[in-house]
Amino acid sequence: MGGLHQRLEDLADDQMKRRDGWPRTPGVLSAQLGRLAPNLFAAGIEVWVGKHGEKGVPVRIGSVKVGKSASGASGASAGPRDEPESETVI
Repeated sequence: MGGLHQRLEDLADDQMKRRDGWPRTPGVLSAQLGRLAPNLFAAGIEVWVGKHGEKGVPVRIGSVKVGKSASGASGASAGPRDEPESETVI
């Protein structure tokens, strides 16, 4: 999550970073994404957070078809898939 946080820090201007809701640490960003994930999914955006590894926590944000169940067409039990259907690796 630290890599995503750093990229956001690099892209945002100082005024944006001074706002009350700005995630000041990777942990805060992770918590915010977790809270927003259901609403983002309903809007066609899936947030996938992998397991912590040697290089940190991988995060992928990708598009999904609105109204598609999280289990996909395979008939697997409902729940998050391993990875988003279409992704932008951050």
